[in-house]
Amino acid sequence: MSVTWARRVVVAIAGLWVVVLALGVALRIGFPLELEWMEGGTLHQALRLQQGLAIYPAPSAEFVPFLYTPLYPALLAMLGWVFPLDLVLGRVVSVLAAVAVGLGLWRLVAREGKPRAHRAAALGLWCAGYVFSYRWYDVARADSLFLALLLWGLLLLRDARGRPGRALLAGLLVALAFWTKQTAAVFVLASGLAGLWLSPRQWPWYAGVIALVDGGGVLLGQWLTDGQLWRYIYTLHQSHAFNSERFTTKTWGMFLHAAPLLAALLLGLGVAALWRRAVSKDRVEKTCPDRQVRKDRREGLGYWGLMAAAGLLVSALGYSTQWAEANAFMPGVCFGAALLAVALPVGRGEAAALGLVAGQLVFALVLEPR
Repeated sequence: MSVTWARRVVVAIAGLWVVVLALGVALRIGFPLELEWMEGGTLHQALRLQQGLAIYPAPSAEFVPFLYTPLYPALLAMLGWVFPLDLVLGRVVSVLAAVAVGLGLWRLVAREGKPRAHRAAALGLWCAGYVFSYRWYDVARADSLFLALLLWGLLLLRDARGRPGRALLAGLLVALAFWTKQTAAVFVLASGLAGLWLSPRQWPWYAGVIALVDGGGVLLGQWLTDGQLWRYIYTLHQSHAFNSERFTTKTWGMFLHAAPLLAALLLGLGVAALWRRAVSKDRVEKTCPDRQVRKDRREGLGYWGLMAAAGLLVSALGYSTQWAEANAFMPGVCFGAALLAVALPVGRGEAAALGLVAGQLVFALVLEPR
């Protein structure tokens, strides 16, 4: 298959995934009962906020909150003054956030200078992860909003060099991702290291906003809740059992089971990278004579590689916690798709690589749901 046809096939199958996912979401969004058992409890927290009641009180028979940070129910509470506060509202917010993740992946791959087919690959792989993560993108929970805020914040940080305004906005979005779901803390650490590497002069702006919004916010929340906030978002989590087998083995087996063709592709890309390192400097410069372009490509691979590693770590930690569900895999799906699309070769080897991506998208559409 030629490169042109391989690109067309990937774009077509990714587009099919968008249509299929849109139809599936449309059929589910108005379902009058819970699609997932925490949807109703999330609405309950939003309703308490509307009524001026505490959502982090001392535990009682009357009310115990979920062990998450409060931004998602707070957003529903605000929107609930304009729209009916119901399951549809919660799901619409999640669907819009999932769309924002898809647009962010498209923008991310385009920023790294990759062609349309590679952008479509990232988008298609994100859509294909819907089944793998047990259809969690569109439920009235915080997961999709958390990823949307995080991804766009990291996108802004990628281009924050010489732009303190972007660093400030990036820090705000990543900080808000923490207030949506506290597992963003892993990405705060990873992006802090990346910011020191890529944008050292803008790093204080980025880190300062996160310290103010997250650190200061936790201190303020502790004061407002008489010390209950930290109990719910951290201390009680530590009482959950940790399944070490899930962390060391099962998480990675689940990803391999769901994405065997991508595993083969990543292995091939790794071998190709080692080969390129072994060839002469003259040959590398002949392939890409612009030194700045080569530097930017290396930075992009390193940056999104670090975020993909953070996403896989968050997925493994989340799935290894007592009572965890497959929504824990969503960060790994999102940032794994980003890294894969950025790493896809252009020119030599591209047709074969895109063929594996196309095969994976078909596998996820036809076989994985079974």
